[in-house]
Amino acid sequence: MLGIIVLGENGLETAMGAHIANNMFVALFLNSSDSGLGNLPSLITSYSSNPFSEILFLIIMAALMIIILFWNKKEDLYRIFQ
Repeated sequence: MLGIIVLGENGLETAMGAHIANNMFVALFLNSSDSGLGNLPSLITSYSSNPFSEILFLIIMAALMIIILFWNKKEDLYRIFQ
């Protein structure tokens, strides 16, 4: 996904910002009981061990991020996926 952002923007800065924002979101708001952060107090802690729901969540979030970042640059998305 970040590679698509780099290709669409012709630069690395937006992908780096998206990566930093993602890491901050995971560290501050969403945590899992089996994550590497351990007992970090977060707003939401997931205790489910269902991998299907996690994969589905990642796919939905990736699609939303691509839509938000490239809303005004639809022709760039068409060019990338051709």
